[in-house]
Amino acid sequence: MKLPTSPSSQNELPNILDRISDCIMVLDREMNCLYVNKQAGKLLGREPEDIIGKNYWDEFPEARSTTFATSCVKALKTQTPIVLEEYYQGWNRWFESHIYPSKEGLMILLKNITGQKHTKDNLIESEKRYRTLFENMNAGFVLFEVICDEQNTPIDLLIVAANKGFEDTTGLKINEVIGKRLTHILPGIEKDPADWIGTYGKIALTGEPQNFVEGSQLLGRYYSITAYQPVPKQCAVTFVDITERKRAEEALRIREQQLSLIYNTVGDVIFQLKVEGEENYRFVSVNAAFCKVTGLPETAVVGKNVEEVIPEPSLTMVKEKYKQAIRSKTVVRWEETSRYPTGVLTGVVSIAPAFDEQGKCIYLIGSVHDITKHKLAEEEILRSREQLRALAVHLQTLIEEERTRIAREIHDEIGQILTAIKMDLSLLLRTLEGVKEKKVKAEVTEEIQTLIGLVNRGVQSIRQIVRDLQPEALETMGLLAGIEWLVKEFEKRTKISTNLSLPKNEPKLERPQTVAVFRLVQEALTNVAKHAEASKVNIKMTTDVTGLHLEIEDNGKGISEKDLNRPGSYGLIAMRERIHSIGGEITISGRPGKGTKVELVLRKTMDNG
Repeated sequence: MKLPTSPSSQNELPNILDRISDCIMVLDREMNCLYVNKQAGKLLGREPEDIIGKNYWDEFPEARSTTFATSCVKALKTQTPIVLEEYYQGWNRWFESHIYPSKEGLMILLKNITGQKHTKDNLIESEKRYRTLFENMNAGFVLFEVICDEQNTPIDLLIVAANKGFEDTTGLKINEVIGKRLTHILPGIEKDPADWIGTYGKIALTGEPQNFVEGSQLLGRYYSITAYQPVPKQCAVTFVDITERKRAEEALRIREQQLSLIYNTVGDVIFQLKVEGEENYRFVSVNAAFCKVTGLPETAVVGKNVEEVIPEPSLTMVKEKYKQAIRSKTVVRWEETSRYPTGVLTGVVSIAPAFDEQGKCIYLIGSVHDITKHKLAEEEILRSREQLRALAVHLQTLIEEERTRIAREIHDEIGQILTAIKMDLSLLLRTLEGVKEKKVKAEVTEEIQTLIGLVNRGVQSIRQIVRDLQPEALETMGLLAGIEWLVKEFEKRTKISTNLSLPKNEPKLERPQTVAVFRLVQEALTNVAKHAEASKVNIKMTTDVTGLHLEIEDNGKGISEKDLNRPGSYGLIAMRERIHSIGGEITISGRPGKGTKVELVLRKTMDNG
């Protein structure tokens, strides 16, 4: 093969060939280089002038073992153009070689197709990967072709392709559905409320993609679906079985509905606070009871910081309780009284912290049990009790005053009358000395002596009554002497041994306290005599810097818990109230067969004896 030799050809043709981006070489039959353009020179790494006129195999011996060399020989021999693609290791490139033979030699056109080969290989690899992904992905895939009636309305879907995920998520076998109509595979599908044929048919005809969640009555499953038009009249569908998720969501919805009903129907106040940094708490939820009890509308609470809702002085205490709950990671409870639009409210508050996975407190859940009515009733009971105790104190004072009055009147009036009667009887007895009739004298004298004895017994009884009403020792000598007299009288009447231990000095008590302590000892000894069946009583009184301490203990049959709390035990009730009225504390205890103990503590009410 020879290049044109005319002057104009020799000047123009090399310039034209050098501007071509492909590599061009012209070789004779012995593979001597007749022409090499600039692009070929760059590829071969030589200047064209250094190659022209030289044998190609001598200059590039490594090319002898290539398919390119074999193809050149074949083209010369057969005089048939050959096109081949070959990778050249040394250049790390792919080339497309066009070998054009003639009787004089070869013209070779080389195109660098490395980029195209990479693209093609990538496409093949991508297709392979996506085919593998398509076949093995968990999501189902199905390709439908829409079948329409004469009005171009979708009436059925033909299954063109499907993957294994289709089998797994529908339960339908691929080899049993490909090439078949959906209505044949799932009879009644055209009546399904989801309108699968209409939905997919519309996508196939309009090209408008859709993403949606739908359930199939026939299959008894829910799917998350993406559908689009790959080509006209076809609809490609990818879908994931979300039946379990939907069931869980439904169960959660029902659970949340139940909790919401409980949350908003429970009588106690319930609220949720979001913890937003140090000592920053914001209401995120309150139940209906919160609004009803406080009189605050939900809009005035939700989204507000606690400083905007909870009034002082409760606010400072409340925030401290919040911090305590967070620090201790436990439920904290307290009683709180605050003023709200509905009035002053008292409630038992419980606050529980909620933490995230990092252990940071993110919420506080609170409840309040309204005890306002209970507290008001409790305060009313306390007021009534105080009033009753005040009345009891007043009554005790009146009783003591009445005892004194009665004792005085008995002593002054009845005692004098009896004394006068005795004197008159004695005088009458003396006048009988002049009576001569011995029998009459003896009889009258005996009667008068009997009457004088009765009068003497009446005087003694009056004196005892007066002493019981108002012991002379208590009035004239004090508490200790009064107790000693009580013990002597008790032992005299009951024959029960009594061990008495008293302080050396008289406790300095106020008059009501002295009387109350004396009456306590008197009532306790009376109970021993009436009920205890005891043979021994120990009485011990001590005084120290804390106050007066008194113990009265017997060895009798003991008092039971039931008897202690029996409503009709008026003596015990009076004993407790009398001691409470003077600021003392009384404890009564006992065990069956082990006796009964009465303990009195009267704190800091006297000088130490």
